[in-house]
Amino acid sequence: MKLPFFIKSSTLAEATLSIRFVVLAGISALGFQSISDIGKTGDFQYIVEGGNNQYPYLMRKPQETPHKMTFKRGITLRGFSLASVVKSLASGGSPLGDLSLDPLKSMLGKGTIGTILVLDHGRNVKGIYSFVSQGIIEWSLSELNAMRSEPLIETVTIAHNGLMSLPIPDFL
Repeated sequence: MKLPFFIKSSTLAEATLSIRFVVLAGISALGFQSISDIGKTGDFQYIVEGGNNQYPYLMRKPQETPHKMTFKRGITLRGFSLASVVKSLASGGSPLGDLSLDPLKSMLGKGTIGTILVLDHGRNVKGIYSFVSQGIIEWSLSELNAMRSEPLIETVTIAHNGLMSLPIPDFL
């Protein structure tokens, strides 16, 4: 069905197969396996107006809980040895060395402007979403089990000020 001339078709209405995405945090491009809790919620209350109509109005309340977003990525342990773990622990560092929270803290830390670019199979930009990180609130690694050969998954949850959809520029 063809749309009338006065209705503009949105690029978000097109089905995008084989979705790929890139997360830009500050000046760094980060790769993640998945992003969950994408969205924005609000706190609302009903106010009933007095008088004859007694009609309830929906009013926004101040935000009491932060917006959250969870990023997951696999980590390869090339060059990971018992000697590097012992050396890192002896110097007061993390047993995982550079895999610790510190590198992500600088990229997803408080005040960092983040952008999620959604790409189609031809690497054309189909969506741009922006957020300002309020800092990392959770960080975890998947279970370490020597009996299985599963990748190590790092999970990072940040608080943010809300996700905004940005228009796609013509040059993209």
